[in-house]
Amino acid sequence: MTPDEVRMLDNNLALLFIRGEAPLMDEKYDLLKHPNVKYTTDGGAPAYTHGSTEYAVAGLSVSRLTPADLANVQEPETSYELLSDEDMANIFQFKEEPQNETVCLEGAIIVLACIIFSLFAASPPAVDPNAAAVTQVWSYVGELLFNMLILVGAVKMADRVVREMMGL
Repeated sequence: MTPDEVRMLDNNLALLFIRGEAPLMDEKYDLLKHPNVKYTTDGGAPAYTHGSTEYAVAGLSVSRLTPADLANVQEPETSYELLSDEDMANIFQFKEEPQNETVCLEGAIIVLACIIFSLFAASPPAVDPNAAAVTQVWSYVGELLFNMLILVGAVKMADRVVREMMGL
């Protein structure tokens, strides 16, 4: 719709824009037909007056204290106890997971996988010297990709292997 068409819309129609959705044209809701309109001034109820205490559920009283009275004010006794970390752990039964050992074992598995990969990569590829050059290149690339997949799989599985070894 053009801006002129929007300006010429009937007053009973409304355009609704919701992010990610197509615009929607719908009829406006007549608020005077709502069942709770009777609680508003449009429905005949009296106007709301701010600051009245008609429906108050609590009160506030302020008394004047002199500086001498302030010196005699008694603080209420507190009944709290400071707990140590051990007490908190006993109350809530915290279970600390052996994070450091797990990280060290994962690192060891990753290093082992890298060493194995470097051994595979350092060894000369098993290529038939009588084959065509394209076949030699593709067999080398295939062997390299296979070794890379083994390395990535070992690194990805390090977490699971360590958790199974530690019984976590």
